[in-house]
Amino acid sequence: MTAVTHEKPLFGDRAAYRLAAVAGVGTALFLVYLIAAVGVMAESGYRGDLAYAGVLASVLGGILVSRLRAPALAQTMLAAAVAVVAVGVLALIGGVHERPATSVAELLGLHAMFAAGFAASGVLFLRSGRTA
Repeated sequence: MTAVTHEKPLFGDRAAYRLAAVAGVGTALFLVYLIAAVGVMAESGYRGDLAYAGVLASVLGGILVSRLRAPALAQTMLAAAVAVVAVGVLALIGGVHERPATSVAELLGLHAMFAAGFAASGVLFLRSGRTA
């Protein structure tokens, strides 16, 4: 006779889906706010910040194509995290850190924060897509 132990998850699939949606939407809205208010890469109005419009457009396209299914949304959010990192790398290569309004630490910190937000959303969508 074997004993079967069932561990209760910290939160259920529906809660994980909702948390993932909140994390993704919150990260995207904060990114839009920073672009509009102060600029992410440099001063407000810097044209390089338009690269984030591509990231946000790909997220919106992924949401529409996925039809709000968790596995596809997870791929969309994880791809957005990779895209944010790619924009950060391109900004460093392009010398944005040499502008007076920003530094390497700021660029790395902001891009890490946005990538972490999108990645957390993607991981939570993966969690919510599993069936127990």
